[in-house]
Amino acid sequence: MSLRRLNHRHRLHHGNDHARSRPRRGRETSPTAPSIVMLKDQSPAPGSVSYRVSNNQNLHKPDFKMCGDYRPEIQENQPIDTVVMTVEASDDDPKESGGTVMYSMVSSSSEHTGDAFVVDQDTGVLRTRKIFDRDEPAREKEIYVTVRATDNGHPQLDAVCTIKVKIIDVNDNKPMFDKYDYKESIPQDHSIGDVVMRISATDIDDGNNGTIRYSLKADPQHPDDLHYFEIVPENGEVKLKKALGLDKRFSLQAVAKDMGEPPQENSISLTIEVVEPHKKPPVFIPNPNFRTHVKLNETYNDKSAAIVRIEARSENDDDIYFELLTGQTEPTNKDKVFYIDQVKNVASLKLDKALDYEKVSNYALTIRAVNKHNLAAETVITVEIEDENDEKPNFLTLESFREGSVLEDEPIGTSVIRVRAHDNDGTAPNNEVSLYLEPEDEEYFSIEPKSGILKTRKKFDREEKDFYSVKVIARDGAPSAITKDGHPNERSQVFRIEIADKNDNIPSFSKTVYEAEINEDANLNAKVIEVKAIDKDTASIITYSITQGNVGDAFKIEHDKTGKIVIKNSLDYETHRWYNLTIRASDSQFDAFTQVIINVMNINDNPPVFEPTKTNATFAEGSPIPTYCIFEVKAYDPDIGDRNQPQNITYFIESGVNKFSVDDDGCVKVTQPLDADPPDGHNTHYLRVGAKDEWGKGATSLTGYQELAVHLTDINDNKPELNCTNPVVWEENRPAGRIILLTAHDKDTEQNGPPFSFSIVDTKNTDPEIRTLFSIRDKSLYASKDNFDREYRKSYLIPIAITDSGHPQQTGTSTLTVIIGDENDNNMEPGESKIFVYKYKQNSTFSIGRVYVKDPDDWDLPYKTFSWENDIAAAHFNLDPGTGDIYMKPEISTGTYTLRFKVYDKKWESTVTAVVNVTVKEIPEEAVIQSGSIRFMTTQEQFIKPDSEGKSKRDRLQTEIAKTFNIPEENVDVFTVINSPRSTDSTIDVRYSAHGSPYYKAEKLDGITGQRKDELEKALELNILMIRVDECLSETQPKQPGYCELSCTNVLKTLESPYIIYTNESTFVGVNAFVEPKCECAAVETLDTCLPNPCLNNGICRSVGGKPGFSCECDEDIGPTGPRCEIASVSLEGNGYAWYPPLTVCDESSLDIHISTYDSSGLILYNGPVYTAPSPYNNSDFISIELRNGHPILNLDYGSGITRIELLNSPELSDGKNHKISLRWSPNKIEMKVDECARKEPGCYNSTSPRGSNSVLNVNGPLQLGGLSFNPSKLRSALGWSFVPTTKRFTGCVTNLTFNGIYYNLGEPSYIVGNVSSCASPRVLHHASLGVGIHFIIILIVSILILLLLIIAIVFYRRRRSYEEVKGDPHDDVRENIINYSDEGGGEGDQTGYDLSVLMKPTNGPFISPTDKIPLDDLRPIGRMPEPGDGPDIQSFLQGNKNKVDNDPDGLPYDDVRNYAYEGDGNSMGSLSSLASGTDDGDLNFDYLPTFGPRFKKLADMYGGQSSDDESYAGAPPEAWC
Repeated sequence: MSLRRLNHRHRLHHGNDHARSRPRRGRETSPTAPSIVMLKDQSPAPGSVSYRVSNNQNLHKPDFKMCGDYRPEIQENQPIDTVVMTVEASDDDPKESGGTVMYSMVSSSSEHTGDAFVVDQDTGVLRTRKIFDRDEPAREKEIYVTVRATDNGHPQLDAVCTIKVKIIDVNDNKPMFDKYDYKESIPQDHSIGDVVMRISATDIDDGNNGTIRYSLKADPQHPDDLHYFEIVPENGEVKLKKALGLDKRFSLQAVAKDMGEPPQENSISLTIEVVEPHKKPPVFIPNPNFRTHVKLNETYNDKSAAIVRIEARSENDDDIYFELLTGQTEPTNKDKVFYIDQVKNVASLKLDKALDYEKVSNYALTIRAVNKHNLAAETVITVEIEDENDEKPNFLTLESFREGSVLEDEPIGTSVIRVRAHDNDGTAPNNEVSLYLEPEDEEYFSIEPKSGILKTRKKFDREEKDFYSVKVIARDGAPSAITKDGHPNERSQVFRIEIADKNDNIPSFSKTVYEAEINEDANLNAKVIEVKAIDKDTASIITYSITQGNVGDAFKIEHDKTGKIVIKNSLDYETHRWYNLTIRASDSQFDAFTQVIINVMNINDNPPVFEPTKTNATFAEGSPIPTYCIFEVKAYDPDIGDRNQPQNITYFIESGVNKFSVDDDGCVKVTQPLDADPPDGHNTHYLRVGAKDEWGKGATSLTGYQELAVHLTDINDNKPELNCTNPVVWEENRPAGRIILLTAHDKDTEQNGPPFSFSIVDTKNTDPEIRTLFSIRDKSLYASKDNFDREYRKSYLIPIAITDSGHPQQTGTSTLTVIIGDENDNNMEPGESKIFVYKYKQNSTFSIGRVYVKDPDDWDLPYKTFSWENDIAAAHFNLDPGTGDIYMKPEISTGTYTLRFKVYDKKWESTVTAVVNVTVKEIPEEAVIQSGSIRFMTTQEQFIKPDSEGKSKRDRLQTEIAKTFNIPEENVDVFTVINSPRSTDSTIDVRYSAHGSPYYKAEKLDGITGQRKDELEKALELNILMIRVDECLSETQPKQPGYCELSCTNVLKTLESPYIIYTNESTFVGVNAFVEPKCECAAVETLDTCLPNPCLNNGICRSVGGKPGFSCECDEDIGPTGPRCEIASVSLEGNGYAWYPPLTVCDESSLDIHISTYDSSGLILYNGPVYTAPSPYNNSDFISIELRNGHPILNLDYGSGITRIELLNSPELSDGKNHKISLRWSPNKIEMKVDECARKEPGCYNSTSPRGSNSVLNVNGPLQLGGLSFNPSKLRSALGWSFVPTTKRFTGCVTNLTFNGIYYNLGEPSYIVGNVSSCASPRVLHHASLGVGIHFIIILIVSILILLLLIIAIVFYRRRRSYEEVKGDPHDDVRENIINYSDEGGGEGDQTGYDLSVLMKPTNGPFISPTDKIPLDDLRPIGRMPEPGDGPDIQSFLQGNKNKVDNDPDGLPYDDVRNYAYEGDGNSMGSLSSLASGTDDGDLNFDYLPTFGPRFKKLADMYGGQSSDDESYAGAPPEAWC
């Protein structure tokens, strides 16, 4: 039953339908019916319906009843927010359901816009949003604004009203003269009363505001001139008032004042020149075509015809010049609509631009005729523009609102929409608009021609048709000047009239009962289920609500317009296991109900709970470790309802694991002695015991915790120590006396500490002088001797015994350093010193050291002054005369410089000389970025100070590095020696680089050096603490300032200022480079543009259409690539390995690797230590992935025990197919998965918790793919490993190695050993799959025979090469010199020909003269054989041979390298030794070779200035460069 019928029956039942109806205005004639609400005493049954026949349907539209009567006006120039008027629309519906009206503006881009106004949505007050200007150029004389009224019913109905707002003129403009000044000439006999000149001004205001009156006033400089002239106020004619005398020039001012309130005025200067009487101005001659008033139709467009022809004559028939004055307003030809066309003394006024009555309706044109005496005559021609019907009507209804609506079943005559149209013509009837409908639309609608109100002519049924298209025609009131067919102009517009729906259908649910399940731990606002009700009424909005069954307010409807049920409050299976909700759907007229049953699913959401137990225990410090349980804890799982059932609990120690243990029965024991004393001990030791349910297995296992405390009673087990650890100074030449008051401290408690007693230790190791020179009295140290001499001894180490007052007493020994202070009591002697400087990116002058002279006194700098010898300063250097500091300028070149100085001591009045030899070497940025690093246990001074052989530890390290990599020492730079920033003063960090052609990568330097650690320590006689300085290595350091707790990245910092180390006769100035920890997980640099190129391996960067971001176009020849053209694959053949940058420290880490292999066992990946180091640097963290019998095994150690995951039930990965191994690790969980294991099956997925208390993986050393470079068994005992990685090397293909989503550039390893190639070659993957049948054997034998025949043929051919093939005929004089004989002078150096075959001499072999034949079998390269992956070491090859040839006295003729490509250029005689130095010759610069791509890689390595390898790595390098 429809609502329409239901209402009808309701009214019949009451029998007063006619009595309750009331007359309505216009279309609003529907009666108001009372509500009927269905009431029930219990919950509605599912699928039941209740209904309410109510008056809350939206039956009426808003109506602007006074819209046609609105005539608002506003003055121009009013401020923004000025009130214009108040609009009002009424709606006969009840306030709560359609009777509340809200107002808004309707905006449009048309010229009649309402954007200049704003309306208050509640009150309808219309205000301005801009300042209006009625005058030129805006001409805002009237503005059309459209206001919309919208009700609050369902559906929402609205109406619009278009209002014309008239802008009223105010007197805001001054009159504007048509000239900027007036100058006129008149004859001396000019008659009184005759016109002298005419002035003209225009005021663009309207009415009296634009009406002008003229007057004259005196010029302040010529007040008497005003008596000669007068002006006509109405037309501005200036006339002669008094006969002219002998004056030749008159100056006065004209005033133009409008008649507005208040009036506006403007003034202008008038200058009148008096000429001889016989000179007369031109005279206009009447002619038939001359008129002063002309009418033109606005459609007039003849630009060649003369509108007016003006003729003038001057005496003696002089030539006349006509001009059309251009005024300052549009009516005075400001826009140059007209112009003058002059032929001799006749001027024609012509049209130049189109006329527009609506813009300017009258023109006042001033034409001036001037003769050669500059005498002029003027005339004013008025052009009146006649309006034409040349504009079509325009609809004011905006584009966004060309539609209307009317409710179905409304009575005939109901207003639908008001249509407004406007005509821009300036006069009636051209601009009078009437509105009509097309005949076919008049069956349904009518329109009032003038008001534009569209009304209905029938009752509509929406089910029959839901909208109508109505064409409205707007016609003006006169024949068209456009079509010229006698009909008026017209324009049509189609309006869409929608038939709005009424709510007469009942909503219904698709189901009577819904069911859903939800986990008890589901998040708040998580979706449970969505119910849906359907209502055939398009206007009806269905709202949903929960009416019953919502116990504890557990659920809610997410939004009342949707049926989505979500969780409002936390669920608990143990409290409430199911809910039965009643849901209501209402369209405000009818209600429908359904039932939703929600079952709560039990999950493991409650951690174990510990039962009450003892949580404190007390022991005496130093007592034996107890063998009993100091605590017994017990926990239960609340998710297991029965406490008598097994609780499946396992226990562990979370904090305190190094001192305590717990078993699965909850027995807590002490495992290590407990110390109560600082810094490592505590009076109270806290431990945290954890309990995991579900035996701690699986991802759903939860953990509960119990805090326990062990209290220790103190014993006197610590020896006291001196408080003063810094040296004290005792000046030389002082009498005996007290040096310092001694104080001490004790780590034990107060009862075992002070008071302390002090004495000097007297043992066989004590310096005998100490007891005679020093004594202790009254807890003070005294000097027992007068006049200490610093030159005899600079310091004394005094062992002091300190005894505490505890029981039993403890005595400790501390050493106090007494430094003898210096006096300037010795004269100086000449000195010589050396300074070695590594120059790196300095942009300003910097200090490199100090002038050195021999002087036993070392604190006498205030007595000395320094100067250049002979007062001649060295280039590139500065000297500080007060301190002796030497400064070097940044533009200096590599080389050795000798500096000479004079030093004057004012106390001794002596002067000596000092020589400083400065060696400068420039270090490139690549060397610093790719540098290796070592931490030594020594001091800076000990490291750089020369020994008895003249070599320092730094020099010896350079030698050892050269030996390690088999390169010349000059290819090694030890450029940084710096105190370890986060270590003690007795440790230093050293950075070094090495290169063949490109610089070796840091992973190669650190890895190979680490394998030679023991040999290096022996050669240097120093302890090595760490190779590859790593500030993220230890998890114990975060307790100290400047260290990271979890995620950590090493960042290499460099400062412009160098790091200087002084040792008197030698000074080292190095690069100030150091490592800082950055507390974040390293990620690839975020780049948004292609500058610089982010694509690796010569990839081409493409920008993304001007937006942030880019894509990389990679070379197809390099095989599979990552997003930045990382080479994503590497092939390993089971006999080698490849090194890459190590993994960085991240609290949440992920690693994915793809493998393809037929080999069932082998090491895939390892990252960890490659050598052992002393504590606390003996880091044991490592990760390894290996295959055993085709199944993956993960070993991962956070430094507190190895966690091992084996997927023994996984599919075999040695089937030759591509398999993905995925790892995830965090402080609490380690996971391994094979391929896409969606449901985490045990066969392809497993997870566990890490062992011990450590939380992150801190690895130091290169990441190794395919095998190990060391024997892991040698590290096992030192590092406490329970497992070691396999030593069997991997055979197969590795692809797409990513760490935290960042691709490794596998095609560019830092170092390789064995056969490592691209996966593009199929031999590695498929060699194991070849059959060994009879056919294979036959093929193999045939292949071997063919190969043997080829070898025999090659050997035979090579042995046939005679000596003449090498040396040629003796008369030929064949030489391999670099000379072009076709150039001038090319034959002049024949005697310097050099046979390069001498360079083929074997290493350390017998000397072969240039005339001897070199046996081919004896040829082998000089220098080291390059390791796989290295560039060819051409420099070492040439250098070794060059040295042998240069030292050969019989090796004539001498070598000569000449370039004859340009006459007279490059003829530098010299040795080939120049190849070892830099050159500026442009043709020797091969830096462009790396840009040629991967095919030229080897050539670029040999000759290029940089490696063709892209050394950048998509992931973070081991020490990120800043």
